[in-house]
Amino acid sequence: MLGNIGYFNGNQSVTSPGMASPKWYGPLEMLSAVPSRPVFPRPFLWDDGFHNLLIQRWNSSLTLKIMNSWLNIMNIDGWIPREIVIGSESIAKHGTIHTQPDTDANPPSFLLTIDTLMRNKQMDVQSLKDIYPRLKAWFHWYNTTQSGELSSTFRWRGRGDNKDNRELNPDTLTSGLDDYPRATHPTDKEYHLDLRCWIWLAADIMSRIANVVGDPHMKAQYEGTAHLLADNSLLERLHWSESDKAYCDYGYHSTNVSLVEDGSGHYVRKVWTPPTYQLTCDQLGYVNLFPFMFGIIDANNTKLGYILDSIHNSSQMWTNYGLRSLSKTSFYYNKYNSEHEEPYWRGNIWININYLVLRGLRHYADIPGPNQSKAALIYKELRNNIIENMFTEYERTGFVWEQYNDTTGNSTDVNIPFDHHFHTEPILPFNTWGSFRAFQYFGLKTSSPDSPLIGLVWFNNSANNVSALHVRHWCDLNDGLIYGWKYHNFDDFGFQTIKDNDYNFNTSFIKYAADNWKALVS
Repeated sequence: MLGNIGYFNGNQSVTSPGMASPKWYGPLEMLSAVPSRPVFPRPFLWDDGFHNLLIQRWNSSLTLKIMNSWLNIMNIDGWIPREIVIGSESIAKHGTIHTQPDTDANPPSFLLTIDTLMRNKQMDVQSLKDIYPRLKAWFHWYNTTQSGELSSTFRWRGRGDNKDNRELNPDTLTSGLDDYPRATHPTDKEYHLDLRCWIWLAADIMSRIANVVGDPHMKAQYEGTAHLLADNSLLERLHWSESDKAYCDYGYHSTNVSLVEDGSGHYVRKVWTPPTYQLTCDQLGYVNLFPFMFGIIDANNTKLGYILDSIHNSSQMWTNYGLRSLSKTSFYYNKYNSEHEEPYWRGNIWININYLVLRGLRHYADIPGPNQSKAALIYKELRNNIIENMFTEYERTGFVWEQYNDTTGNSTDVNIPFDHHFHTEPILPFNTWGSFRAFQYFGLKTSSPDSPLIGLVWFNNSANNVSALHVRHWCDLNDGLIYGWKYHNFDDFGFQTIKDNDYNFNTSFIKYAADNWKALVS
């Protein structure tokens, strides 16, 4: 992950409503990790929020610099471009100037990073005060520009209009979930469940930031927004389908479309059943889980049991390797979106969303409710499945990956033929979101065949039962521990302190020579 961090500078092409043609915005400077140096060697906004959930564990000051570089490119309205293609090298790699509309959003995942830094006491009050004005502008931009036509609803801008009728279901690149199926016919009246949940998360975290920096007026406003969006009865009135037992998007949607040959050797979309305005519940997958992942559903709400059953259903999202992005029962499962666009978020197991699902499971496993024990059991099983498969694939390929095949667990793209056309591009590693696999509090294993293998385990030996041992080995974001590297040079030495309630550890390692490593725990 650290090797994927780069420096970028140049001007970004931007368009805005009312502009006759795109304009250059800049000059900009960026410090950011990228999803894949060979394939996508440029910054993506929501990707980098997830990247820094890992980076901050190693070096929180580096995360603050990266985050500030994103906030520094914010325009006067509070908009941040979701994808950065600046400088001649990036433009050459992309193949063209990439224009960003200033109406398009991307999930504000950096707020998850800030929340983690705050919980781990790695972000002091002054650091929060420094970025607070820009965070306020960012939230205001989301809350106003991405709102839906109905009160308390939200809509991703930037969906494709499918004017050439080539897409089975128009992409929603701004959501981060690219080809995940939404309403078949985009209109301004549709509204999206995942975006509503992101706005709730943003309001909830912003209320705590406002409290820390001493802004009681905005704290009350953010709390009001979060309270409104967490209202389960309102959420159900807008998004719940009783017949499908699921929270869903709403829009102008046909449940019967397909790609058919147009007579010239190409494929176009055929709409067999006219669209109507409805909840789009015929494609169960990641989007339906967002109220669960963010802990918005009340622990005593009967809907929670249905969600847990859906998660653990192998005919829907459950696999032995993690949760697939789209249910096997969905019409869109592993379907091409056009004759050239392979399935992406239509079955593959994505590690960043599995991380959020584990986050939700842990939340409900930790609070009283009728589904507490069920959530705890699913959490344990899903976590073990993900770790085991990722480790197996790491041993096989030498990389961790952002997505995995839902039928084999293999860390390659799902190569599904469309009318005898096969993907023939070389598969290159995406080792970014894949880094969210559980990692050790203190571990060492380099890519060298002569590398030492070092790990650390501790537990409470005075406990009178197994559950009270509190065995510590794999990192858990909800463990309440405070730890992180204090000194290091990214190469041959490192020192960190681990604080576990009444216990403090110092861990360090140093490389004296190619085959001479030392590790110390004190």
